[in-house]
Amino acid sequence: LKSELTEASLTGAGVSIATGLVMIYLVFSQISEYRTLNSQTTVALDHFSSNNLHPQATEEDLLQINFNVSFPRLSCEYASVDAMNFMGTHDAGLA
Repeated sequence: LKSELTEASLTGAGVSIATGLVMIYLVFSQISEYRTLNSQTTVALDHFSSNNLHPQATEEDLLQINFNVSFPRLSCEYASVDAMNFMGTHDAGLA
């Protein structure tokens, strides 16, 4: 190898240290982002089965969805379900 590629220099040391610090920062920021809890749930249904658009629809024509979700560390006093249809009708605190 050429001598300029194997000789130590102050500039090379600075670049190596800066690169090492950037790598350490990136690793720790990725670990931090991985450990961050971020939950967002969205459910979209076909709005054409609504009674608002089809008043002659019977209970059999509507779509029933059952969810079985467990939150072992969530107290019941803080748990609720909010539902909103495409028309903006908002039902809060459904059981």
